[in-house]
Amino acid sequence: MTKSITTSPTDLVVTLNDLTVSAGYQGALVDAGLDSLEALMAVQGDSLDKPGLDGWRQRVRLTLTVNGKEETYYLKRFTHPPRKIQREIRRCKMPTISTVAGLEWLRMWQLDGAGINGPKPIALGEVWEDGTELCSAVLMKSVAGQSLEAWCRQWNTKGPAQIGVLIDPLAELIRQFHKQGFVHRDLYLAHLFFDPTSPVYDAISMIDLQRIIEPDRHRTRWIVKDLASLNFSAPEPLVSRTSRLRWLRKYAGVRKLGRAERQLAYMVIGKTQQIARHDRRRNVRLGNALKDDS
Repeated sequence: MTKSITTSPTDLVVTLNDLTVSAGYQGALVDAGLDSLEALMAVQGDSLDKPGLDGWRQRVRLTLTVNGKEETYYLKRFTHPPRKIQREIRRCKMPTISTVAGLEWLRMWQLDGAGINGPKPIALGEVWEDGTELCSAVLMKSVAGQSLEAWCRQWNTKGPAQIGVLIDPLAELIRQFHKQGFVHRDLYLAHLFFDPTSPVYDAISMIDLQRIIEPDRHRTRWIVKDLASLNFSAPEPLVSRTSRLRWLRKYAGVRKLGRAERQLAYMVIGKTQQIARHDRRRNVRLGNALKDDS
């Protein structure tokens, strides 16, 4: 059995027993009794598991006191992930062998370096044997605000005006994200958080980073999937067709949609329809499963 630490793209980390920890958080983790991988795998908190979430992974919300202030943190932990997932991780551009938690740890550092807001990496622990992951855990500080999905449910008469304010900064964020070579593969409004207390161009953060890849091939296909996921999750009629076209122009960096941009739009619309069909089938399966369990 090997306990090892994924290489971090920064020197702002320290070792705490068998964990890698962002500098300055050692004391808070020790005080909370979270100074080892064993502790991270055992700690109880608010479970965020939901129907459809695989049993080998868990999500927990914790409240920790850091510098005398209570703050919200999220813990993701993984036990014996399927071989398919481990093979997928090996295909990522990692500096060393890694785990599910290790991949998200690295992605958080990468996005921070690219100037894209996201969760702050706090602690990582991982164990594997003969190249096979046994378990891993990653602790992160939550982003500010709440998801755009949640905001859209709250907005009513003020919604279109607020959405108009967010179109340009959100388009610029996704444009820069793709320009850096990343694709998210799960880019729904649920994974984009908005903090209305921050300057608007610094108010949107991206979460759930473990599915991010840097594809060398078929980049257009992956980008279309990202844009379609975002388009699908933007509710109608709250987000109008005019707003969507304005967003696309800003994303493409053009004042008027040309042939290439119109082709991209058609591809995104087609993929959006495909996602909608898949979502309907998934909801039927989950509904039937819940009926069988009742």
